[in-house]
Amino acid sequence: MTTPNKAMSFPANGAAVNMWDTINPGGVNTNFTIVDAALGGVTALNATGASGTVTLTAAQYIPPNIEISGTLSAAVTYQIPAGVGGFWSINNAASGAYAVNFAIAGSNPAVIPAGAGRVLLISDGAQLAYMSGFSPAPGVTGEVIFNSSGLFAASTNMTFDGTNLVVAGNVTSGVALNAVNAVISGTLSGAALTTLFAAPPAIGATTPAAARFTSAATPPNAIGNSGAAFTVDASRSNVHAVTMTAASTMTLSNMVSGQTINVQITQDATGGRVITWPAGLLWLGGVTPALSAAAAAIDMLVITCVGTNFLAALGKGY
Repeated sequence: MTTPNKAMSFPANGAAVNMWDTINPGGVNTNFTIVDAALGGVTALNATGASGTVTLTAAQYIPPNIEISGTLSAAVTYQIPAGVGGFWSINNAASGAYAVNFAIAGSNPAVIPAGAGRVLLISDGAQLAYMSGFSPAPGVTGEVIFNSSGLFAASTNMTFDGTNLVVAGNVTSGVALNAVNAVISGTLSGAALTTLFAAPPAIGATTPAAARFTSAATPPNAIGNSGAAFTVDASRSNVHAVTMTAASTMTLSNMVSGQTINVQITQDATGGRVITWPAGLLWLGGVTPALSAAAAAIDMLVITCVGTNFLAALGKGY
């Protein structure tokens, strides 16, 4: 008969008279040697050439310290027989871009990724688990770790090298990018992002306070034909375009202090269309201008809001 966890054996009642100290297996000296190994022994495993499932012998899994060296050319699973409990400190010092797995026969393995170093495992004879909730970092260097149903996970869709945050795939609402260089590819989704990055952005979309851009272009807001009245909504873009198709009244809305907008005003093929400007515009030189009258003429209206003042200038005849 042997013990289930450390494979210590002992003679039957009345056997090995005067030999119990030296009989093997089952003697005192043999069992004390096993106890000593179980308390502080070290098993060295060379992973070079190993692959698939490797079942450890009792002599290999009894020590609590397991050191793995060599060069991995494939993933390997070191397996302990079912029913064996205990504690192990496992150091994956093997080279090669492959994980080392540890498992109780018939259960899911504990994964020790390449380069993870030392982990602590505990077994109840049926399952292996990381001690104290600890698990090695999943993924590869630079991948951002996230909570996945209570377990750590990582993905190449988000990486961070300490300076640059790179997000690939689909990006949903609630993403805040601050004090990092960010590259976003794929599809933007969620109200918080689609309103900000839409062309033009939806009303109410905002950037962080005091945002600074090294390069920026505002997609123009195409108002279309003026008709008898049209509105320039400054919250939609800083650049607008309208074609004059009739004598028309212009309304200005949602402009904020510090904002400058440009409105390209084009006469239709008839020309001669006139415009009634919004009240409150302060014109350059105090003179309210008239539009260029020629067919297809292009004028550029520039308005800057400073506090409650709207400073306007009209460049004519482009």
